[in-house]
Amino acid sequence: MYESIDDLARDSTAIVVGTVTAQRQSDDAMVSTFQVSNAPTNPQLGGDLDSADVPPVAGDIVEVRQMDSAGSSLAAPLLEPTREYLLFLTPSMLGGDAVTQYYVTGGEAGLYIREGDEFRRMVTDSGDTLPETITMTGDEGGP
Repeated sequence: MYESIDDLARDSTAIVVGTVTAQRQSDDAMVSTFQVSNAPTNPQLGGDLDSADVPPVAGDIVEVRQMDSAGSSLAAPLLEPTREYLLFLTPSMLGGDAVTQYYVTGGEAGLYIREGDEFRRMVTDSGDTLPETITMTGDEGGP
């Protein structure tokens, strides 16, 4: 359970803003191609991880892997094509083609969708005590 954005950032290797441009089914997961438009920073980013991965930057394309538990009431909402999101990400640590893919940190905790000038949490009843909305400030600002 996350109690703050800093806690969420400590378990993340990247924070990205962008748009889903494509999706494909891969085994039991939906893989979304995500065009990064901004990569906000947080001083706590990756603090709880041993990863030395270089986080994505604006202009990069990343793949986000989400478990596709069709019919499960516990499944996080899947990303939707053409929608803009703020995502806290952690490496998949899978092998093969999935080695460069990411998961949303906390499954659903790091998943915010753009609504107007802010990003709103997509799952509010997860037990985490994270802010319901995040407003971006300036080009390099962030959570």
